[in-house]
Amino acid sequence: MPEWIEATFLDPSSPLRKEEHAHLAHAEIFTTRGHDVEELLGVVCRYGADAADVRAIVDAANQPPVIARGQIAMLAAPAS
Repeated sequence: MPEWIEATFLDPSSPLRKEEHAHLAHAEIFTTRGHDVEELLGVVCRYGADAADVRAIVDAANQPPVIARGQIAMLAAPAS
């Protein structure tokens, strides 16, 4: 999975690369751990979505995707 993430989102020649991902080039790449999700849910349950900048995540999640799933599959598919 890390290789696919690097090739799809971090490689400068990838059509899905974005400059805001550049800082991840040397990172140990994104498993979402159950604890992370549980912690986020706990913050929202205790303090609401406006706490700790969670509102931005909620707002983003409520928007349609910028890139459709079919486009991601097409762009991420290896060239034949």
